[in-house]
Amino acid sequence: MRSRPQRTRCGFTLIELLVVVAIIAVLIGLLLSAVQAARKSANKAKCQNNLHNLGIAFHNERSTTGAHFATSSWKGALNPYVENVSKIYNCPEDLRLIAVSGGDAAAYIRVIGPPPYANMGNSTVFPIGSTSPRSRPSTRVPLTVPGSSAIEFELTPSNNNDFDDLVLLLEPQPNGTTRVTYAKGDGGGTGNFGGYKYELLDSDMNVISSNFTHGQSSDVLATSSYGMNASAHKLSFDDGGKVLLVEYTKSLASVVGSGAADIPNWSTLCQPRHTQRLNVLYYDGHVEMNSAKDIDPADTTINFEKWVPTNGP
Repeated sequence: MRSRPQRTRCGFTLIELLVVVAIIAVLIGLLLSAVQAARKSANKAKCQNNLHNLGIAFHNERSTTGAHFATSSWKGALNPYVENVSKIYNCPEDLRLIAVSGGDAAAYIRVIGPPPYANMGNSTVFPIGSTSPRSRPSTRVPLTVPGSSAIEFELTPSNNNDFDDLVLLLEPQPNGTTRVTYAKGDGGGTGNFGGYKYELLDSDMNVISSNFTHGQSSDVLATSSYGMNASAHKLSFDDGGKVLLVEYTKSLASVVGSGAADIPNWSTLCQPRHTQRLNVLYYDGHVEMNSAKDIDPADTTINFEKWVPTNGP
């Protein structure tokens, strides 16, 4: 009796391939989830380290100068006592911030005018300091102030992409602000590109200059991921459990006293960036993870316990 020859398989079936692809997809999903969780954990630790070091800088400044602390320009006061000024004021999870002059401020240019290009629009806002298809670092103007930089813009899509439509000079100031200067206009001249009008905006989209022209300079308040207790200058040794800095959308948290402006908007101003919790630096130097409710100044008991200095607002 003759035996039948055995057939040999030359490859996978379609079902087997689909199973393998599905397994790989699941593994990739698990890996990405783990990487994302690790990144968020690392960013939380960086944010806490920023606040811890800012607390050290604050107390170093207090013990060194002994003068009245200018809370409204607290970043300028702390700059001499911190390292890596361009990063320490920013939480890595803060997606609002657009780096200006090394990451120390945020501002925007709004271009207003008749759109010669389809995707321009009558009012287009460009972030100052971002590296994007429309902006990049510039070498067209001299930098004389330490830490200064320049940004050049290509405001419309074009074939040449010569980035000579607008050049802004950015110079950090001793008080913690950044001076933004309209250094060069279209083609290196003094005129606005295409006859457009420019507005200079701060990080909250407030208009600083409604007609920003060639040669004009405006100081932009240096923003950060953290807001200082507006009554920090009155905190003393007995106030170890009071809030000094908190993750915030403004440089100052005005939540103490009869003139407190931020209490009604607390829920939108505080920024719980880490799984619905936020990092808080207390006057004694320790950093805690709190919920917005934990330190809500609208609660008069919490306001007194967490915000108001012992010697009063």
